[in-house]
Amino acid sequence: MPPKAKITRDMIIKAGITIIRTEGIDSLNVRRVAALLSCSTQPVMYHFKTVKELTYAVYEATQQQSRHQDAYRSECYSLGQDGTNLREFGIHTTREEDDT
Repeated sequence: MPPKAKITRDMIIKAGITIIRTEGIDSLNVRRVAALLSCSTQPVMYHFKTVKELTYAVYEATQQQSRHQDAYRSECYSLGQDGTNLREFGIHTTREEDDT
């Protein structure tokens, strides 16, 4: 059985997201990702054959995170429409406190 990979695809994608958020999309490259993960470029290139593949994977991950955050915001908003569901969690709005 081959040894377990120390640098995973998910680790590389997360490093790519970190680079884009802190330094911008133009800073995303294999050497920068490898430096952030304290490894050589080989593990990065093993998972992604080109920088374009890496960029696309990072883009897809950020889009998925965005969709998840949007769904969470929608759910929170719908919970607070009438205030009753939020009160179940011990959350009161300012308007409720003013009315009492």
